[in-house]
Amino acid sequence: MPSGCVCRLGIWSRDETHSDPTPAERCAAQGAPRGAGVKRCRKCHADKGLDDFSPRPMSRDGRRAMCKECMRPHYKAANAKHGAVNSKKWRTSHVEQRREAAKKRRHAKVEQFRAEYRRQYAANAAKRAAAAQARRDRDRDGYNEQVRLRRAADPTLHRSANANRRAIIFADGGKVTSQDIKHQLAFQHEECFYCSVTLDESYEVDHFVALINGGAHSPDNIVVACRNCNRKKNRANGLDFILRRVA
Repeated sequence: MPSGCVCRLGIWSRDETHSDPTPAERCAAQGAPRGAGVKRCRKCHADKGLDDFSPRPMSRDGRRAMCKECMRPHYKAANAKHGAVNSKKWRTSHVEQRREAAKKRRHAKVEQFRAEYRRQYAANAAKRAAAAQARRDRDRDGYNEQVRLRRAADPTLHRSANANRRAIIFADGGKVTSQDIKHQLAFQHEECFYCSVTLDESYEVDHFVALINGGAHSPDNIVVACRNCNRKKNRANGLDFILRRVA
């Protein structure tokens, strides 16, 4: 027979004289006032505050019957069983939403993201170099063909890369982009800086003040010259070479 119930005319009803104490009565017995925000967990039977129970709008008090500590194993089991499938479905159906959210996070903390990217980029330099070398070794012919196509599409790319590499060896670094070389070509009207001959595809990027003499590797210190003038200039500074040609 159910505890605290009696049968009258075949109908079970609660016997008020033998009924179990309600949560409010238990709280009152323990000295807690009625409506003090205390609830008993259905599983561990511990009296806890309402903040220890997850919200559940459809329940009478707006909280779940079990406390968060007791619900945690259920959440973990459900996530292990259905979490991967549900997560994949959500990701595939909310691609644009995820992209916009990631964009907002980056914009909100742009300096923090840049600092973390630079840190990881510097920390994994050796790993990236080894991976790039492995890709080249797997398909050397394909890699050479890609390089040839890139150089044919934009001849300034490999020239800027060579200049940057020489700056790392002979100077304190710096960077010159292919766009800087294009601007210099347009400024010189595609003529050699020293002899004014029309440049062909064999032109070279020269540092007006040589790197070995303390020149900077920057767009302000580069000129475009024909191969003949660049070879004759060698390590001399640009002004000395011009005076030597005029003399």
